[in-house]
Amino acid sequence: MAAERPDPQPWRTLESRTVYSDRWITLRSDTVETARGGVVSPFHVLEFRDWVATVAITPADEIVLVREYRHGAGTVIHGLPAGVADAAEPPAETARRELAEETGYTAAALIQLPGMYANAANQTNRAWHFLAHGARLAGATNFDPNEDIATELADFPDFYRRLREGEIWMTGLHMAAVHQAAGHILAGAVPELAGLRARLAASLGLGVG
Repeated sequence: MAAERPDPQPWRTLESRTVYSDRWITLRSDTVETARGGVVSPFHVLEFRDWVATVAITPADEIVLVREYRHGAGTVIHGLPAGVADAAEPPAETARRELAEETGYTAAALIQLPGMYANAANQTNRAWHFLAHGARLAGATNFDPNEDIATELADFPDFYRRLREGEIWMTGLHMAAVHQAAGHILAGAVPELAGLRARLAASLGLGVG
């Protein structure tokens, strides 16, 4: 039987300095002492603002997707309407704004899904995820100067199958949001999506009560 170990404890910051900072990111280099007495120097920390992403579902059971070039990966990939949270704006408002700006869609209802850390090892920011249903095209897009985004609709059960089978690549946090939304729908938490729930369950080989 393995010996019990005490709960992990926070590290102690002995020194901290900002290496670089702009409106998007701050790179911080810390000297830290671990709870077991080890010293790590430098330990780099990336300070980002929080991120927000939305799984928007239309009355026809379609998910509203964006396709955009992502320079880090060097390719065009599918994603969710998403953006950086404004410190003065609640995450739900950011979700609505980004959905409208990037796709022209608005939603009848917005449900907050469980949040998560983007990368707790060395990033400070959180990711806020939302499920929007009753999404309808309501106006024109309003892109930032450097954005080039195409909107795409996909049948949600079929898209979810393709995602699970590895046919579609997404940013990890966007993929997590899609899985969260699917679980929320399958749990019967959204009565307005009962029809989608049945279709999604059938596509997964599940019975629903």
